[in-house]
Amino acid sequence: MKSIAQHAKGFTLQPETFRVSHVFDRTPEQLWPEIVNHRGMVDWMPGISSVEVIQNEEGTEGLGCKRVCQFGAETLHERIILWEENEAYGYKIADNTLISDHVAYVTLQAQGNERTKVTWIQYMKPKGNFLKQWLMKKVMFPKTLKKGLRNLEKRMVA
Repeated sequence: MKSIAQHAKGFTLQPETFRVSHVFDRTPEQLWPEIVNHRGMVDWMPGISSVEVIQNEEGTEGLGCKRVCQFGAETLHERIILWEENEAYGYKIADNTLISDHVAYVTLQAQGNERTKVTWIQYMKPKGNFLKQWLMKKVMFPKTLKKGLRNLEKRMVA
């Protein structure tokens, strides 16, 4: 697999905007089904109230499938652009009122002792004035993703 940065260049002109990470007491194989359970995101990702999945041409929910996520008042139209089982997946969000030129990746790295580092990497161009863009890049989106990863960990422990 080529690097995430190389892969992203095929889908966006934006530089990496931010990344957040969290270490789980699980192997990549244990985490993967939870991370890629599209509909299950409503249980751990703040702001996501529903997820509809449109299967790809092979009839699966992997590479090429589409997600329609309700995120607050915004409907996000996403397409899965990378799918490396137990390692990483990526998605592209169609332009909307919040962001444009958006691509994101979720990577899983084994850390030994049945631990895995999950990293969420974002490339995007927030819309709005300078202050709104700064808040989205430096506060709102990173905080939401960090909380989502913590929620996922809590859900897996329960």
